[in-house]
Amino acid sequence: MSEQQLKLKDGQQYIYYKCACRASDNEELVCRLLKSRDSENGLEYYVQFMDCNSRVDDWYLASSIKPLSDEERISRDEQIRTFVDKPVEVRSINRLHFGGFVMDVWYYVPLTEELQHDDVYCCEFCLNFINNKRGYERHLQKCTVREPPGTEIYRDDKIIFYEIDGQTQKRYCRNISYVARMFLQHKTLEIDVDIFNFYVMYAKLGDSYRLVGYFSKEKPLMMPSANILSCILTLPCYQSQGFGSILIDMSYMLASRDNLIGSPEKPLSDLGYMAFSRYWKHRIFEYLTEHDTNSISIADIVKYTNFTALDIQQTMRQENCLFPRKSGDFVFYVKDEQMSKFIESAERQEKKAWRIQDKYLHYFPCSLLGREYKGDLDRLVVWVKQLGY
Repeated sequence: MSEQQLKLKDGQQYIYYKCACRASDNEELVCRLLKSRDSENGLEYYVQFMDCNSRVDDWYLASSIKPLSDEERISRDEQIRTFVDKPVEVRSINRLHFGGFVMDVWYYVPLTEELQHDDVYCCEFCLNFINNKRGYERHLQKCTVREPPGTEIYRDDKIIFYEIDGQTQKRYCRNISYVARMFLQHKTLEIDVDIFNFYVMYAKLGDSYRLVGYFSKEKPLMMPSANILSCILTLPCYQSQGFGSILIDMSYMLASRDNLIGSPEKPLSDLGYMAFSRYWKHRIFEYLTEHDTNSISIADIVKYTNFTALDIQQTMRQENCLFPRKSGDFVFYVKDEQMSKFIESAERQEKKAWRIQDKYLHYFPCSLLGREYKGDLDRLVVWVKQLGY
């Protein structure tokens, strides 16, 4: 097919194509073409893949794109038509400069037109966005902000948490939401930040503290939420260092102070789901190692962890430990090798992980109305039995 035939006008899209996806070892995947542009190497198209996370969407040369065969079109026509109805979001910001790091932006973010450049710069202290390097360097010389505009609620030798009210600090909270939107596909941008509190985490790295992530949580107003958090982000430059687990730990620590059983707001991103699944598994198995008994109720684990019964059940099913019985309850089997594997993993994590401690938390719940309390667990009739341990 000639390049002329593939030229796209604004608002136009081409379907029934496949492209050699770089993120899948150049496997040819079904896609649609959303925009075209001329580059030094020839005509390029912004490609959105049907079966991949949107963070792999990118510009591809015409030579890597082919039309689907008649057989391929017929076999996947219904899926393709559903795919075409998805909102069109073409990522225009490709790199975020933040705190000395340059991070690839994964998703479209609706910043103002003047900031829609390949590179955008963000001050790690005040979170103001700048669209050019010179202006960014000039801003860093003048910026006097050195901590978030909120209340310090936690401090130990390595970690600091600040609580920031979205109603009184709208600009800061909107900007941190924009940063999150760059890396979270399912992030609904919290433009109406008034109803959220933001919990920003700083970690001591070298001789200074750096912003490594945050989570937001709805305020318990007239309609209190059972969600322990609404959004959670560890900046990509600090991922795989245990900071995500600390953020989750803090969200449940706050839930414990609130006497609340809760779960993160759904849907979780793929990376968020992996992080929570690991955390749930670790805490549940941690409970089992500390309570040497042959019969344990889900309610016992709920009280210990503040996890919902559903999260506990789903986690144990994934580990092939939970089985239904005809009586309607469940039996929980833990094999010796499963427990040994967990203990070995926990010992490795203990050497490198940092655990926050409740004694350093200075936080008091602002409302105790309309909540699901840890004491209200009589309705949980699911029982588990621990065998082989």
